[in-house]
Amino acid sequence: MKNPLNHIRSIIAPIVNYFIDQKKSASFRKEVKASSDHLDFENVFNSMGLAGNLYDQLKRKVHPDREMQESKKVIATELAQLISENKRDYNKLVELKNRAIEELNIEFL
Repeated sequence: MKNPLNHIRSIIAPIVNYFIDQKKSASFRKEVKASSDHLDFENVFNSMGLAGNLYDQLKRKVHPDREMQESKKVIATELAQLISENKRDYNKLVELKNRAIEELNIEFL
């Protein structure tokens, strides 16, 4: 009888490899190279399913043109750039969302 874990790995490995190949973010590639012995599968699966919606929400809420104060506009510009660079990394987007809530006083529903 075949080992069920090998079967699961044979299904998940191509999906994960495809997902990694599709990454265009240089920071994600650096992170994977730095920790090649450990891959956060939870973040990979969250990124596949949830990152797109969070990215869309963040890019609208954190857009620099929404800010009137110059100091907040500078922060919003920096956050918008980071959001764009990490649009497929769910964990990083959650960190940036929390930073936007703290620094820009943005409310999310």
